[in-house]
Amino acid sequence: MPVECANAPRGMGASLACAVRAITAAGGADAYVVALADMPFIRSSTIAAVRDALASGAPLAAPYFRAHRGHPVGISAQFRQELEALKGDEGARRIISANEKSLLKIPVGDPGVLRDIDTPGDLAPPLSYSRATQSSGNPMETVQPAQMSLKLIYRANIFVVNRARPILQMGRGDDNDIVVASLFASRLHARVEARDGQFVLTDLSSNGTFVLVDVESDEQSSAQSTEIRLREEASVLTGRGWLGLGRSAATHGEHSVRFALQAESA
Repeated sequence: MPVECANAPRGMGASLACAVRAITAAGGADAYVVALADMPFIRSSTIAAVRDALASGAPLAAPYFRAHRGHPVGISAQFRQELEALKGDEGARRIISANEKSLLKIPVGDPGVLRDIDTPGDLAPPLSYSRATQSSGNPMETVQPAQMSLKLIYRANIFVVNRARPILQMGRGDDNDIVVASLFASRLHARVEARDGQFVLTDLSSNGTFVLVDVESDEQSSAQSTEIRLREEASVLTGRGWLGLGRSAATHGEHSVRFALQAESA
């Protein structure tokens, strides 16, 4: 529903508070996806990943590209009062900063999560998208198949997380599903769980889990990977990439596990 905010000149925070109050007056919502009008290059799959994270119970969710937090940001209704009290031009940044441990990080290969439009020149290349990556309909529509599985590969051994096997643990200890022969790995280092169609990685270690996601881009100049480090935090796995247990996954060494989402066979 469109909302006209009389306090819009006071800044982004005032506009966001106005919108949340209007939603509350109309019956409320379980969560909010905060998307900025000057960021048109965000892919529909990224928006859907944030939406699905909220639907799975995440208090806060945001996409990350090359270790930088981007948009849109997902905020659950437990922060409704804080949102309604926003003022000025700060937006929801203060809420996220004060609740970092509740933030579900979603590493994506989508450079559009960081790209805003300030001048007509910002609409020009370098960004380009193939027809396969463009949305042909509702921007909130997910482009992934309904039933997905997560394939993990370590030293030529293949492991699958899906509805039949929803939890997988990895670490240096012999009782893990994936036993990683590296001194950088903790005995119980990380856990992957299938939750409502998403695959959530939780770091359980003392030195962190690195998530290196392959970039989805048609540009050769942008064909790099984006990596984040989790420290007793959770992240939704998207696309394909590498997991580094205790050390950067960029070297693809003995501490690294390859992962890829794939459609399950009918």
